[in-house]
Amino acid sequence: MKNYYSNINYIGVSYKHTKVDIRESFSLSDKEIEYIYNKRHLFNIDELFIISTCARTEFYAFCDPNILFEFVDYTYKKLNKNIDKSEFRKMNGNACVKHLMKVTSGIDSFVIGETQITSQIKNAFKISLNNSSTGQVLSKLIQLSLEAGKRIKNETKLSDGSLSTSYAAVVKLKNSFGKLDKLNIFVIGAGVTGKTTTYSLIKNGAKNITIVNRDIKRGKDLAKSFKTQFIPLKNLSESFHKADVFITCTNSKELLLKQKDFNKIIQKKQLYFIDLSVPRNIDPNIKEMNNATLVTIDNLENIVIKNKTARKAELPKANHIIDIISVEYSSWFKQLDVIPTIVGLKNFFENIQTNELTKLKNKYDNDTINAIDIFSKSLLKKILKNPITSLKSERSDESSKLKIIEALKSIYPI
Repeated sequence: MKNYYSNINYIGVSYKHTKVDIRESFSLSDKEIEYIYNKRHLFNIDELFIISTCARTEFYAFCDPNILFEFVDYTYKKLNKNIDKSEFRKMNGNACVKHLMKVTSGIDSFVIGETQITSQIKNAFKISLNNSSTGQVLSKLIQLSLEAGKRIKNETKLSDGSLSTSYAAVVKLKNSFGKLDKLNIFVIGAGVTGKTTTYSLIKNGAKNITIVNRDIKRGKDLAKSFKTQFIPLKNLSESFHKADVFITCTNSKELLLKQKDFNKIIQKKQLYFIDLSVPRNIDPNIKEMNNATLVTIDNLENIVIKNKTARKAELPKANHIIDIISVEYSSWFKQLDVIPTIVGLKNFFENIQTNELTKLKNKYDNDTINAIDIFSKSLLKKILKNPITSLKSERSDESSKLKIIEALKSIYPI
């Protein structure tokens, strides 16, 4: 195996350069990825690792960079996928190494610091291992990338604070009430925002959630997936008195919750309203009522912007960690050819020493043999010291080490 750092290659598309409608054509299922892994030997690709998410489809390989491009083109054609090859971005060597570390740690994500990518990388790595597609070069890179992600999460605040209005709403609710487990919460709307809001509520300890939706089937399906209650939107007014919190997440152009509906209820208990809808679904006059709190999307945007700014401020710390770990990987990589060469050199000379000593055992007494043994081993250490030191030295560049290795292999059968 040729251990050239520049043979660590990347080809891929991501949200940064490719629009979603184009990016979709590059997307690969797990089965398609397995198919590609099983074809890599046709192009003499030593190792291959593939990531395909909604934000990116990326190929990392240990091989000649020209071969990787040809291989990727070949596999997409075999899968009958029509792609625009001009969308591909390429990297190799240290740029490729750092890119994977940034992807794994969330630095390169659409939402800076999001941690969902970590589980996606772990799953992709598992698939590659199951198909024997990643060896020591890429496996080590992936492992160190996951370590970088873990360190960045623990040592920086890159993932702190919410960057979605739905999650920010739940955080604000939690800050107001402390615990959510005793609250009766109505989530009005079963679309994407309703789904993410319900997920965040449950994750933060909410126990009593009711999904409210105009489309009964859609509402019931969401309620079933989260094991919550459901009521149709047309019956909502009948259950107003049961709720402590109302969260609206619909596309409706009308007010679903009006001040007049709560005149009697508000006198008996405190109510909390969160309007995540555009246009608004909650009567703004509700905030004028005693015992009522109204939070709108504008209130939450300030939290999101503040958290986004705070996350960006953590990027220098996160990039510094990646710099450290990428150097660690580079140092490890440079030893790949060095270590086998050192071991082979030592074994070659130690075998000579052992064989020659065996020939002398019948000619000399034990004390003399022991003395010769000690002397010959000491002599071997001195003979091997200079070449081994040169191979291990950080001062020697990769090119110099490769020349030393080639010279030693041409002289000795190692």
